[in-house]
Amino acid sequence: MKVHNQRRIQFNLSGINPMLPLGIALLGAQLERAGAPVELLDLSLPEHRRIDLARHVAEGGYQVVGLSATLFSLPETCEHATAIKARAPETMIVVGGRATVFSPEALFRHLPAVDAFAFGEGEQVILDLAAMVERGEHAAAIPGVAFRVNGEVRFTPPAPPLDMDTLPLPARHLLPRDRYGMHPPFNRFPPITLIESARGCPYSCAFCMLPRIYRCRSVEHVLTEVRQVVRDEGVRELHFVDPTFTADRERTLRLAAALAPLGLRFTCKSRLDCVDDELLAALRRAGCYLISIGVETFEAGVMTYLNKEMDAATVPARLRQVKTHGLEVLAYMLLGTPGETTDGVVRAVRGLLRAGVDFALFSDLFPDPETELTRRAMQQGHLSAADVEAYYFHRTPLPDRGSLAGLPLRQLKRWVLMSFLMFYLSPRTLVRLLRKASTWRQFRRSAAAGLQLLTDMFWKRRIYER
Repeated sequence: MKVHNQRRIQFNLSGINPMLPLGIALLGAQLERAGAPVELLDLSLPEHRRIDLARHVAEGGYQVVGLSATLFSLPETCEHATAIKARAPETMIVVGGRATVFSPEALFRHLPAVDAFAFGEGEQVILDLAAMVERGEHAAAIPGVAFRVNGEVRFTPPAPPLDMDTLPLPARHLLPRDRYGMHPPFNRFPPITLIESARGCPYSCAFCMLPRIYRCRSVEHVLTEVRQVVRDEGVRELHFVDPTFTADRERTLRLAAALAPLGLRFTCKSRLDCVDDELLAALRRAGCYLISIGVETFEAGVMTYLNKEMDAATVPARLRQVKTHGLEVLAYMLLGTPGETTDGVVRAVRGLLRAGVDFALFSDLFPDPETELTRRAMQQGHLSAADVEAYYFHRTPLPDRGSLAGLPLRQLKRWVLMSFLMFYLSPRTLVRLLRKASTWRQFRRSAAAGLQLLTDMFWKRRIYER
């Protein structure tokens, strides 16, 4: 089950439209291939958010319940696990997902009703757990699982990374496929679906928790899935969820050449130093219309602090290079590094506007566990491990100077708000957005996104407090 966080992240549009939960769809496919009965439940869908999950589990007689949790859904995960254990004490509760970046000890301390936590890739773990329960054995021999024996936490190291071509295609048929979409500026050519063609990222940005081991599916394996969703669902648009779609240049060129004859449209993510004229032209011919790019900053010092391994002086020219190939750009920007000033934030927004960036999302640096920036903040006394745990497990606001650079949190929130207003109320952006809204559907979706951003400014109860 995919656990949904009831509060949104401020200025994050992901909550506008539920997106296909590829993670649990892959787990479901693994169990189906092994002949195990499986049910998938996506709690992010509005019709499922008020479901009595404990009653559903108790009446269904499930032996194992898996909860897929993000960092921001940890409080809801605790609530669900506690309720399930009270109603169905014999049911084994396993939690996996991004939330397991915390240590096993921290996870068991805050989620005592959980029986085991799965670390690393879950596709093999879920099969091992199902077989273990069927045989009535213990989890001690399963790689990548934390469990308790007589109150003592035990942990087996994760298994080696999987060969992605050995995985089945996601079990989309176990989910209500017609209920999924994507927020603006995506999903312009519906129906849309998500595709994962690679995992991990070969770069070492100091703010990122992604695994550094980068693996790709073969072009043939990806095409098999693409043809399936076109045949079964009439899909016309794809969104590749890979953190850095173009990290393997030659493989990207081969995939683009294979996609071009299909006549689909798609979007992806990249870095500015992972594209060039040949690659951009190939993506455009293949149907790509927008690339999301982690720009982060225009400042050389900030680029170094974030360990982006890129020359900040080249950022404006690289952005214009993407634009010359007819591709739109969604830029991700990070605020709140040491020494950042209001003037620096203003320069960054103006840099985006001069480069012709189409869309931008601004965020202050979150204290993601197990990142280099969070470790630095703890060493410098800006945060403690207890502060980070309380923030994610219990939604306790961070201390006033609890940013990763020791800057006042209120100042960071003002910078984020100022950046959004400067960018989206700019005449250049407004004219560009109006031109893109060529249909009533696109205008309505853009207006909904704008309303969501305005709501985040003034309705604080719906968002995470920082």
